[in-house]
Amino acid sequence: MTSSKEVFELRRAGKLAEAYEMALHRMAAPNRDAWDDRAFGWCLVDLVKKHAAAGAGPELAGYISQLKTLAVPEDDEILTKQRGFALSLMQPGSLELQQAREHSKNGQFRSAIEIYDKLFRQGFLDATNHTNYGWDLFKETSLVFKKASGEHLPPRVVTDAKQNLRLNSH
Repeated sequence: MTSSKEVFELRRAGKLAEAYEMALHRMAAPNRDAWDDRAFGWCLVDLVKKHAAAGAGPELAGYISQLKTLAVPEDDEILTKQRGFALSLMQPGSLELQQAREHSKNGQFRSAIEIYDKLFRQGFLDATNHTNYGWDLFKETSLVFKKASGEHLPPRVVTDAKQNLRLNSH
């Protein structure tokens, strides 16, 4: 008999296809529990990420469908967050969102903000990305103020800060 622990071990070992098959078996088992749901969920998250990076295909659609309908245990915040992220990879603008995240990681907050703003205006920025957008606005505005020295802020600094706040007022 297989267990969710074995599914997690296979997944960590990079044997994602085997882990997925084992997780499917566990999901059909009469003694299935919340850990089986978690193991299956993590396999699906990894498979969606992997196949989304390679481009859409029939397998990806199946994994997305399964991930959407999976009942994630309510107390598993990390899996819930990763599930949302994996599903967001198939939304319009997902490639641009990945670019924005990369810009943010590299400290290029202005570039990230411009991408978020564009996606927001197009209706492609969902609630899961609003926090990242807000943090980048905060970080860029903080940099603007750090560049200014003294108590009197030059007009350009104030203009830059207002611009960031205006972008956030959507």
